[in-house]
Amino acid sequence: MTTAFATGTDIHAEHLTLYEDLLQLDRGLNHLECYSEVFANLAGVEEVKDLGRRLVAQLPDHFKREEQTVLAAAAQVSPELAEICRELKSEHVELTAWVSAFGTALERFETSDDLEQAICQLKGAGRELTSYLRRHVAKEEDELSGFL
Repeated sequence: MTTAFATGTDIHAEHLTLYEDLLQLDRGLNHLECYSEVFANLAGVEEVKDLGRRLVAQLPDHFKREEQTVLAAAAQVSPELAEICRELKSEHVELTAWVSAFGTALERFETSDDLEQAICQLKGAGRELTSYLRRHVAKEEDELSGFL
């Protein structure tokens, strides 16, 4: 249990960093604008690309660590917690798909000839990811507070 607690503390610290990254990513996405007059406001593009790449690279490993440590330990406590852990694992699968979609939107942004469309896709994928991920992390922090 001590190992799970230490790892739970690490997971909690990762959640706090993730919250900050999501806040910064949202700010960057909000600065991205493109108008049909071929004027583009790309003020937040570098921040979006940097944070986006980091999330795409780090989130799958975060989910695995969380499942192997905190969720595995919490699931042993009670049937209710086991069900919550199953739900959280299921959300990890969905989130992995959102992360992949955002990564694809980042790649398309880099290579697209249609800047307006690329920005719209990037903003849409980014907002969906940040919204869903923020709710998911809040749920983990709430439901697993004794393990984090």
